[in-house]
Amino acid sequence: MLATGVLSLLLYTESMYFGSTKGVAVFECRPGVALNSTALISLLVYSGNVTIEGISIRSCFSYSPLISLIASEGPALVRTVVMTNNTLQNSCKLGDRLSQEANALVMISGEVHLWDFNFTGNTVNKLEQNANSALCVVSPILISFSGNCSIDHLLLDNNSLVTERSDLESNGILSLIRDQDYDGVAEFHVIDSNISSNTLTASREAMGGAFAVNANMEDKVTFERIVVSDNTLRCQEGRGGAIAVSMASVQVLNCSFRNNSIVTSVDHSFSNNPKYALGGALFLTDTLSAVVRGCNFTLNYLSLPSESADEGSFLVGGALGVLMCSNLELIECNFTLNSINASSDKMVGAIQAEGAALYMQFVDKANINHCRFANNTVTSSRKAFGGAASISGNFSRIQIANTLFEYNEAVVVLNLTTRTSYAAAGALMSLSQSANPLFGPPLLIKNCSFNSNNVTFITSDHQTGNKTPATLAGNALGGALAVDLVSIENTKFSSNAAKGLLGFGGAIHFFNPQPEPGTHIGPNVTFLSNEAHGIQMSGGGGLSFKVFAEILMLHDLNAHFVFAEHPRSAICYRYVAV
Repeated sequence: MLATGVLSLLLYTESMYFGSTKGVAVFECRPGVALNSTALISLLVYSGNVTIEGISIRSCFSYSPLISLIASEGPALVRTVVMTNNTLQNSCKLGDRLSQEANALVMISGEVHLWDFNFTGNTVNKLEQNANSALCVVSPILISFSGNCSIDHLLLDNNSLVTERSDLESNGILSLIRDQDYDGVAEFHVIDSNISSNTLTASREAMGGAFAVNANMEDKVTFERIVVSDNTLRCQEGRGGAIAVSMASVQVLNCSFRNNSIVTSVDHSFSNNPKYALGGALFLTDTLSAVVRGCNFTLNYLSLPSESADEGSFLVGGALGVLMCSNLELIECNFTLNSINASSDKMVGAIQAEGAALYMQFVDKANINHCRFANNTVTSSRKAFGGAASISGNFSRIQIANTLFEYNEAVVVLNLTTRTSYAAAGALMSLSQSANPLFGPPLLIKNCSFNSNNVTFITSDHQTGNKTPATLAGNALGGALAVDLVSIENTKFSSNAAKGLLGFGGAIHFFNPQPEPGTHIGPNVTFLSNEAHGIQMSGGGGLSFKVFAEILMLHDLNAHFVFAEHPRSAICYRYVAV
C-alpha cells in the first residue's frame, strides 16, 4: 500500500512554524504502508524563516525524504526532532544529470540550524538500478547551506547506508554541501554531539562513513567536543572512516575518535582491482588550513582482508589522513593503538601500508607539538612504512616538537607467497623530495623522544594464526626514523631496533641525502641502546646512510652514542638498495 505525505505546504510568508512546544508530536507509520512520491512533511517557504520542532518519526518505510524543508531566503531550524527505526529506499532515477539524493531529511536554506536532533537506527539500502542515470550521490541526511550552519547536540547513532551500484558515490550518513552559487564565506559548526556505530557500505567509492562535508576553500568548518566512535566505512576506495572534509579551513577541537575504521571490500567483477583507504577516523583534503587540537585518536584502523588484496592496494593513515593542505597544526593530541592491517596470504604484488596513526601528503607547512604517538602498528605482507606516522610529497617546512614516539611498529608478515619485502620507520617516515635552501632541511625534529620503536618481520601460519619471528626476511630500515633530509636537536633515541634479513639504522636510516642544504644532527642528540640486526647483513646501530652520506654528516654530527647491549658500529655508511 502506498501513501503520500501527510503535510505539504508551499508558502509565500515571512515565517513558518510547524511542530509542538509542549511535548512531542509522534508520526508512526502503519505496517505495510509506504510513503511514495511525497515527503511525510514537506515545507517550502519562499520568504522568511521556517521552524520544525518537537516531532518524532519512527518505523516508516519511504521512497521519499521524511522531512523536506526548503527556505529560499530565511534561516531554517530543526529542533528537538527524532527519527528512529525508519527504512528508506531511493531509486535514484535521475535521467542523465548529476544529483544528490537524500532519504530521510533534506534542508536547503541560506542559514541552517539543526539542534537536539536524534537520528538513530535508520536504514537505507539496495538502491534500484537505473540504466539512464548519471552519477548519483546518496546520503540519508542532506543539508545544503549558503551562509551559516550550526549543529548542536546531534545524536547520529546506529544507522546504515548500503549502496550496491558502481555509479553511486556515497558521502556520509549526514552530508553537508555548500551552495556553489553563494559567493560569500560559509561557516559550519558542530558542537557537543555524538556520532557512533554508523555503517556505510558502498560498491566502489565513498567518503565519510558517518559525516561528510563538501565546501569551498574560503569556508570555515569546526568540530568541537564531539565523540566519534565505532563507525565503519566498507568500500573499495574509502576516505574517512567516520568524518571527511573537503575544501575548507578546518578546526577539530577537543574531540575523541575511537574504534573507527575503513574495511576494503571485494569486487569479483574485476580480476585486479587495487583498494585504497585513507584516514580510518578522519580525512581532510584540499584545505587552506587545518587545526587539530586536544584530540584523542584510539583504536582506529584500516583493514585489507586477505580475500580483497590486489596488486597496488594502498592503505594510509590508520587514524588521520591529510591530503593537500597549506598549513596543518596538530597540537596536544594523543594517538594510541591505531593500526593498519594489509597482510595477505594471496600471491599479489605491491601492497603498501603507511602511517598507522597519521599520514600526510602534499602538506606544505605543519606544526606537530606536544603530541604522543604510542603503540601504533602498521602491518603488511609486502611494504610497511611509518609505524606511527608517514609524511610524503613536496613540503617546505614541517616541525615536530615536544612529542613522544614510543612502542610503535612497522611489521611485515611473511608467508609462503611473500616476495621481496621492506619495512621502514618504526615511528616516523619522511620523504620530502626536495629542500628549500632558504629554510634548510624541510623536516625539523626538536625536544622529542623516540623510545622502543621497532621495524621487524614475522612469519604467520594462516591455518593456526600463530606468529613467530621470521627466519627469512626483507630489508629493515630505521627502527625509529627513515628520512631523507632532516634537522634534529635536543632529542633522545633509546632502545629502537631494525631487524630483518638486512638490518640498518637501529635508530635512523637516511634515504638519498643530498649535498645541499645538508642534514644536521645536534646539538644534544642522544642514541642509547639502539640495535640494527640483520640475518645476512647489518650496520649502524644508531645511524645508517646511503652513498655520499660522509659528505653531509661528518662536520654536522653532534651526537652522543651509548650502546649498552649491542656494541655495533654507531654509524654505517653502507649502500642499501631499496
